[in-house]
Amino acid sequence: MRHIPFLLLQWSCATFLTVACSSKSGGQHEAAPSAPSAPPATTLNAPNDQTVGSLSFAGDIEPILATNCGGCHSSGALHQPLFVGDEVVFRTNGAAILASIASSDERMPPSDTRADGVSASDQATLQSFLATTKGAENPPISPTLTPFEKTVLPVLTKNCGGCHSAGGTSPLIISGDALADAKTFAGRGARWLKLIQKTDDSRMPPPEDRQAMSADEQTILANFLSNPS
Repeated sequence: MRHIPFLLLQWSCATFLTVACSSKSGGQHEAAPSAPSAPPATTLNAPNDQTVGSLSFAGDIEPILATNCGGCHSSGALHQPLFVGDEVVFRTNGAAILASIASSDERMPPSDTRADGVSASDQATLQSFLATTKGAENPPISPTLTPFEKTVLPVLTKNCGGCHSAGGTSPLIISGDALADAKTFAGRGARWLKLIQKTDDSRMPPPEDRQAMSADEQTILANFLSNPS
């Protein structure tokens, strides 16, 4: 009997060691892996502030016009139309302005003042802005210009726009409707060309307002009148 306590002590120690080792071994091999962290939330198709529909005159268009046209076509300058800083005037004369910018013969701004012209990306921005509708009075501008818009309208805008466009005090030559203006010029252009070619004080544009229309510009008008289309 005196050996029983000793045997009980051995059994208790063995049991304790077995349980302890089993717990330690299980902690090493059975621990669950940590869950992966959730990916950061993302927003797909975030709105683009520079889409065509969000172009603004003050923020996107006027800086281009001021850089390339401001010297001659801003408030207080001598050359008409004064469209820098005036969205209505720019939209009204937009097709003619774009035609002048893209022209290879009568390009604006003139090569002697700005050799590189208006960049292709800036021209695209101007075209996109003009193609957006802003009220019934401003229909979208057609991306394909007619011969009248490409050649004649820029000449008329440059030389006659100050008095004979929307807001002027004289009969309309440049109304903002290129198709109507082409028909008007085709019907009355021969008489107007005689006034343009005069050398006295009755010449158009008036001598006190600006220099006479150049020979090349007169040729453009005459060529159109000989075959209006």
